[in-house]
Amino acid sequence: MTREWTAYLAATRQCMEQCGAMLELEQGKRQALLGQDGEKLAAMLQNQQAAVMQLESLEKKRLAAQEALGY
Repeated sequence: MTREWTAYLAATRQCMEQCGAMLELEQGKRQALLGQDGEKLAAMLQNQQAAVMQLESLEKKRLAAQEALGY
């Protein structure tokens, strides 16, 4: 496998893992809403914002790796 493919697959895997982490955050946010826990909800929203920024960064890396492959 070429270096470019390895980079692309690694970037895609990182995006997938980040999406999984974001799902957990979404579930925690839902629990905070149902439990009417405002402090927990605020913390979950902050964590979610950070996770979205991280995913955007990872997606840029994935797109760059995809471009390197010629796609």
